Amino acid sequence: MRGLRNCHPERSEAKSRDNSKRCVTTGSESIRHAETYSLDGCKIVDLDSFYDEVSADILPGVPWGRNLDAFNDILRGGFGTPEDGFVLQWASSAVSRKALGPELFDELVEIVRDHGRGGKQSGSRIELRLE
Repeated sequence: MRGLRNCHPERSEAKSRDNSKRCVTTGSESIRHAETYSLDGCKIVDLDSFYDEVSADILPGVPWGRNLDAFNDILRGGFGTPEDGFVLQWASSAVSRKALGPELFDELVEIVRDHGRGGKQSGSRIELRLE
């Protein structure tokens, strides 16, 4: 795509899923070791490509509804994602925000943050990292 910077072809070719375990804390206590999943913001230009990234990097080979309600369900765990939470790293998120528009981008971020500390569904224990 023209005009979108901060996209690194060498990075997008690399496998996005990071299966390393990391200690994630809520408040002052360590609650678990979490898997990290990465979305490549350079590949997210519309809602369908967002769903493609979720399919490729969070749920490879697992069929899902490809809609916002189904994405919300994925964040709860048990649909091929860890039931005790995970870290969602969104690389080049500014590129995605520009391509999706601030309203849609903010809606997606809010869905994820609702599953994190202080959210209505915080029991899901999702940590969002926008990069």
